[in-house]
Amino acid sequence: MRLLGEHDEMAPDALGNRIRVDYAPGGEHGCEWFRGLVDDLADDALVQADGGAVVVSLRR
Repeated sequence: MRLLGEHDEMAPDALGNRIRVDYAPGGEHGCEWFRGLVDDLADDALVQADGGAVVVSLRR
């Protein structure tokens, strides 16, 4: 959340790499893991994902 507050929006891979040092798009903590995280935050109305999580931003 802090990262998204510092940046208007971020691409999933850029954000994923800042959240987890072991983030890898095709790895155990990759795109599927990240999408689940974004979906949970979106369900709580904290973030919005534009274009299937092409860009993630804080919900304003």
